[in-house]
Amino acid sequence: MKTLNQIIDEIIIESVKLKQKILSENVVMELDYVIIFSQSNEECDFYCEGASHIGENFRETETGIEFQLKKEIQTKDGKFKLLRIEKPQADKKQIGAIGYKLLNYEEFKSKYQEEKWFKTIMSSDEIELVEIADKNFNVLIYLTSK
Repeated sequence: MKTLNQIIDEIIIESVKLKQKILSENVVMELDYVIIFSQSNEECDFYCEGASHIGENFRETETGIEFQLKKEIQTKDGKFKLLRIEKPQADKKQIGAIGYKLLNYEEFKSKYQEEKWFKTIMSSDEIELVEIADKNFNVLIYLTSK
C-alpha cells in the first residue's frame, strides 16, 4: 500500500495531467482540497490513521472523513489544508480527486458547458460543482463556483 504522501503526490500529478489535457491555461483556479478514494476498508483505515497525524478529524459523513490539516501542504499545483478520505464506494474506482475553486466560473461555464466531460453534479443558488472525468485518467477533478 502506498504511503499517504505517495498517494497524495500521485493524485496531484494525475490531476495536473488531466487538467492540462482538458482545460486552457486561462482558466483561473486555486487548489482547495484533496480526496483519496479508498478501495477497501483496510485502505481507508490506513489513510485515516496517517491523516490523523497531520490533521484533525473535523467532519465525518456517511461517505468519509474530512481532516483539517495542521499546516498547509505545498504541492506542484498549489497548497491545500483540507484532506478527505472516502470510504470504499462502488462508483469510485479512481485513486482520488482534487477540488479547485474557480475564480472565473461564469466564463469557464460559458466556454465549456457543452463539452462531453462537463458534468454538473451539484447546483444551488449558492454554489455549483462540476466533475471532470476521463477514462484514461485514474482521478477526478471537482471545480466549484465559490
